Amino acid sequence: MSAITKIFVLDLNDATKADPSSFEEVVNLVHEKKEELGVKKQYWGVPVEDAGKLYWTLEYTSSTPPPLTTPILTALSSHSTTQKSVSLSFPPSKPGSPSLQTPLTEIAIFAISASTDRQIFTEHVEKLIEAGLGFPGCENGSWIWTEEDGRQAVLVAGWTGMEAYLGFVQTAEFGAIAGILIPMTSERSMAHLALKSKE
Repeated sequence: MSAITKIFVLDLNDATKADPSSFEEVVNLVHEKKEELGVKKQYWGVPVEDAGKLYWTLEYTSSTPPPLTTPILTALSSHSTTQKSVSLSFPPSKPGSPSLQTPLTEIAIFAISASTDRQIFTEHVEKLIEAGLGFPGCENGSWIWTEEDGRQAVLVAGWTGMEAYLGFVQTAEFGAIAGILIPMTSERSMAHLALKSKE
């Protein structure tokens, strides 16, 4: 199994929403324990679309990382009102990491409906990534089913900026593929972030 990447989606409390840099308290706590936690690198940022959320990604060195310590979880709770997380095991041939290092990172989380065929969904997500990678300004793209739920997928893509992403979504090719994919999903969220990092 590949090393785990964990993405947390946090609803920020008012204090951290007013000063997102205060979240670096959590980042620093993890950094201090990075060897025992097996954390290789952290990324975090507030989406362009929603200043009330923060995405925090941990890249681990292991496929079975230990849980976060109580002091870290306590600090995490002091900055957020709710937290959700997904665990991803990107294959070495299609790593998620390069997309997290670009000027603009897109993170999309999809849950597919009970009636959706996983294979058909897979084919169209692959087409979407292939189309994106062929568009100027898309530097990387990969996706994977989450470890927690075989009907939940996460796509990460790296862009040179919002202008490139917006140019891509206006293409006929994107419209055709998205028109097939969207009805297959029961839930979806998307964020575009200029991520900070620490390793």
